[in-house]
Amino acid sequence: METPAISSNTYTTNAVSWEQFDAIDPSVIAGQKFDKDQFKRAIQTMTAGVAKPLIGKYHASETAADMAAEKEQPVAASMRIVKVFIADPSESIPLAKRMIYSGEEKTTDLIDQELFFEVEIGALLKKHNEFRITLNDKVQTEKFGREIKLEPVRIRDLKMVVVEIAKF
Repeated sequence: METPAISSNTYTTNAVSWEQFDAIDPSVIAGQKFDKDQFKRAIQTMTAGVAKPLIGKYHASETAADMAAEKEQPVAASMRIVKVFIADPSESIPLAKRMIYSGEEKTTDLIDQELFFEVEIGALLKKHNEFRITLNDKVQTEKFGREIKLEPVRIRDLKMVVVEIAKF
């Protein structure tokens, strides 16, 4: 069975290593005057128990074997809150009609590929294609100087984005 191109987005913050942190000039942040040690202690206090610095994690000295071993570990199912979007990326379709599916936020333990099979894509795609074939292909119409209609889209040509709102 075909599936669309699937990508994920996650609402999160980016952690930096302390090596990267040391390159920050604290005097430019919010116009405050801090020395590096004061600023570092303040950040550590604010993030205690919330975020872990990446000391040693994915560090340049980590060997390829260590990284490969980490990737081979099975991904444990975890509870998360997600929202799924499926869109037709064709620029010939009006922007308001490109979104084929916009799901509700839901709690799940499924992986992104499994979430695709939760969507009734057949009916959605049929309805979308009925509209799509009435439109002109902008690129081909300009190229050949005559009206050329869009062809029905296939599932593999769609884009699916899974937005991870929270993970537990």
